[in-house]
Amino acid sequence: VTAPDYAIEPFHEDRDMKVPPFWAALEAQDYQVAIIDPVETGMAFLSRGIEVVRWMAHGRTGPADSSPASVASELINRYGDDPFGGNADAARKAGLPLDELTETLLQRIETKTHAMQELLDERDWDVFYVTYGEPHDIGHLAWHLHEELEQNSNPDNAVQDPVKLCYQALDRSIAQLMECVDDDGQTIVLMGPGMESNVTGNPLLPDILRSAQGRQRHGATNLLARLARFLTQSRLVPKSLRAKAK
Repeated sequence: VTAPDYAIEPFHEDRDMKVPPFWAALEAQDYQVAIIDPVETGMAFLSRGIEVVRWMAHGRTGPADSSPASVASELINRYGDDPFGGNADAARKAGLPLDELTETLLQRIETKTHAMQELLDERDWDVFYVTYGEPHDIGHLAWHLHEELEQNSNPDNAVQDPVKLCYQALDRSIAQLMECVDDDGQTIVLMGPGMESNVTGNPLLPDILRSAQGRQRHGATNLLARLARFLTQSRLVPKSLRAKAK
């Protein structure tokens, strides 16, 4: 048995998923299936249904793709591609103000919902699956503000909660999509994986893996890493500053 070397290898859904997704079994039973932006999952290349991956999703690993191949390009031509290029975190780090980022996420929810309404009307689907990545995106970027507003709630406070705004927009979208479902149809809403303050030791993992390989950080790099860990984890540092240091 070869011992693991803990080397970092890029993950790609289409290449590295070893088990067929559940909708492949559904199509094999003659169900009409549409799958839009499943989370970190490759395609089954359905013969009758449609699959779209990495279109308007959280943290996508490559360009949008689909089966049949024409579906993704048609969606992008009609509704546009992800305005963040699959990485809202990078847009924030690049300096996009939080209010503009929030507004873009709200517009992305509206755009995707409109596209899904039209897709729902195109065919008599047996299974229609769609994922919205906006709650997780806004959780990455504004959870600290959400917690501060919750802790300092004030009826006269004019500051709006970006997290709450995105969840409210998603609630409206779910209601709009449910209007497209037949009276005898069933709707399942799955929420997750959720969001909360990061109080784990995950930042220590790179140093642990380097140690396993007999490697260490050196000089200024090691000092900066320790400072970053202190800023993001120490309770002595104000929460607002810890959030900015992440």
